[in-house]
Amino acid sequence: MEKITALLLAIIEKDTDVRKLKYYGLSYRQIGELIETNIQDGNLKSDHESITLTQKGKEYLEQNRNLIKEPDKSKWIDIDFKNKMNKISTEYVFLPSSKNLSFFK
Repeated sequence: MEKITALLLAIIEKDTDVRKLKYYGLSYRQIGELIETNIQDGNLKSDHESITLTQKGKEYLEQNRNLIKEPDKSKWIDIDFKNKMNKISTEYVFLPSSKNLSFFK
């Protein structure tokens, strides 16, 4: 949970997108609850226009910034499953139709 809180504070500090929290499996509702919890804990302050870090939040972030960095390089780039192709046999021959080839038009 400390990693998620540190990540939230870093996102608010840099004014970036919450997609990284979605990557860790949080729903938008859970992200909202996490923001509310951090406001109550004094790490964040909110007016009607924006959410910013308090001094306590900045100190917490500096102490836990090392939790955000991912040391495992294999996790730096996600696998793109939607464009992954199924393996085909080496004997398979693909012959596209002439309608799909742009140089025949």
